[in-house]
Parts: sequence; C-alpha cells; structure tokens
Amino acid sequence: DSFSSVLFLEKYWEKKPVIINNFLEDSLLNKINIDEIAGLALEDDLVSRLVTFANKEKPEINIDYGPFSEKKLMSLDELLPWTLFIQDTEKYLPTVAELLTKFDFLPPHFLDDIMASIAGNGGSAGPHLDWYNVFIIQMEGLKNWKVETSKRSFTNHNQSIHNDMELKILKELQDFNEI
Repeated sequence: DSFSSVLFLEKYWEKKPVIINNFLEDSLLNKINIDEIAGLALEDDLVSRLVTFANKEKPEINIDYGPFSEKKLMSLDELLPWTLFIQDTEKYLPTVAELLTKFDFLPPHFLDDIMASIAGNGGSAGPHLDWYNVFIIQMEGLKNWKVETSKRSFTNHNQSIHNDMELKILKELQDFNEI
C-alpha cells in the first residue's frame, strides 16, 4: 500500500496513533548515521536526555541531562534498558532535515523539531504522556508500542505522573491496546 496524506489527515491526524511501515525510502534512511546522531549528545548547545532503568523490570527510572561525554555513552550497559533522546537533530544534520520534506502536507507550525531516540536492548522512555504531536522514526530494532484507550484529561494528568521528573512518566499504564 502507498501512503495517502489525505487518508492520514482524515483518519489519524490528532485522532489516534498509527504505525506507517516503510514510509521513508531506504535511500533516505541509509544517509542517516546513528553514530553521528549520538555524537550530537556531546554538544553543549543541544538538549539531550538519557533515560536508564535500574533493571529490566524497570521499577526505578533515572534521567540524566546532556551534554554527555563519549566515555559515558560508550559505557552504557547492553544488559540494562536505556534510551538516549536528542532534540533539534535536523538543525545540525542536513540528512535528518531531509526527513521534514516528507511531512510537507502538514501545517508547518506542527513540525517543531526532529527528536532522535536511540535505545539499547529493552530501552524506552517508559509509559508517558505527550501533549503534542510526536513523530518517531524507528530505524533499527523492534518496539512494543502500547497506547492507552482511556483518555486522560489535562486537569487530571498531574495525578497520573511522577511529579519529580521533567518527562511526563506515568505511574501506571491503564487500559491499553498494543499497536
């Protein structure tokens, strides 16, 4: 099946999550270098975060803020879950900026930035709330996506999240569907 921007806007945009397989051509994806993206987390003028978990069951979440040293990134334990998030990658890497051209059918004020996510085995941000449109481009690996079926209002979201974290990490995931 080919992608239809009209169908996307009518059925999914700001209505429900969707996974679109093979949306980007391999020729574009092959230009993007994960090591180059990870290297941005070393820079002072970029926002980067590292989410780590104490163990695979993920009871304890830790969030560190960049810039990070190369030694820190190279020392991440392959056996424990972790995820590195880097914002504004399109401002520093022209190959990432090319991705925005694939979304030219959307109003430009919805395209804030491209946040890269690089995860180790089992890594994630944990169950969390996003109060904005999120585009995630997964280049490698497998993810288990769960989306709550119940809607949380903005007024009750503060009772649902860990208040001591910048990320809106949920205390628990309620009724959900796997997508």
